[in-house]
Amino acid sequence: MIDHRGAVGEDPAQNSGYAPVSTITGAGYAFAAVDAGEIAPDDRDGYRSAMIDLFHPADQDLPDNAGRAISAWAWGASRAMDYLQTDPDIDPTAVAVIGHSRSGKAALWAGAQDTRFAAAISNNSGSTGTTPARRGGGGVGGETVARINASFPHWFPQTYKAFDDRVDSLPVDQHQLLALMAPRRVVVGSATDDANADPEGEFLSYLAAAPVYELYGLGDTGLPASTWPPATDEGFRGPAMSYHLRSGGHGLTAADWDVYLEGDLFSR
Repeated sequence: MIDHRGAVGEDPAQNSGYAPVSTITGAGYAFAAVDAGEIAPDDRDGYRSAMIDLFHPADQDLPDNAGRAISAWAWGASRAMDYLQTDPDIDPTAVAVIGHSRSGKAALWAGAQDTRFAAAISNNSGSTGTTPARRGGGGVGGETVARINASFPHWFPQTYKAFDDRVDSLPVDQHQLLALMAPRRVVVGSATDDANADPEGEFLSYLAAAPVYELYGLGDTGLPASTWPPATDEGFRGPAMSYHLRSGGHGLTAADWDVYLEGDLFSR
């Protein structure tokens, strides 16, 4: 888990909705978390201080096309994987990376870059996560490229700002990020009342990634239909794609974890 809240402690009995560790281990999984703030503080002025400045002179600007905090968090997940594959109690072929919201963006980027992750779970990741940039606000006031760059200028490369008001000129979009997980499992979790993340947009990206999975014979999304909205509070599972739409607002909850833990992440 990429934990941007710094909310996961070392107590194996903790059982919050956000990180129900005892429930996860009781289901037969191991649980590990990386504190995103120890990799790149979520701060526009201090995000470089923990790790990024170890790789680039602290007194020089980063190149405009260099990754920022989101990329650093994904890098941290891969460094955790470096350790996990040495642990004799862990099956390194069955490790998923999960993140919620901003960490859901990082989880997708980690899974896209590091094929050691057998699954990437993106919970309510929204703009520059699962939701298509070209969709704009989606008619529901969802977060846009311009808004996310203004609010969080330290998350993405500076070159991304060139597309603030011309998203139709982007050479790629978020469904292609999901598709980069193929043929490994990609998991999308949305919430009905999470307008900022635009759940319909997340749904559309999920569907649009399926043709790439189809190249591997894995294009079944598990959904009974491609119309919005699907049934709520129900997990849908295809051979390598999983989706659910939880009722309620932005959050990572026990109901989300129930779907993930019962979702048979590592088989087809």
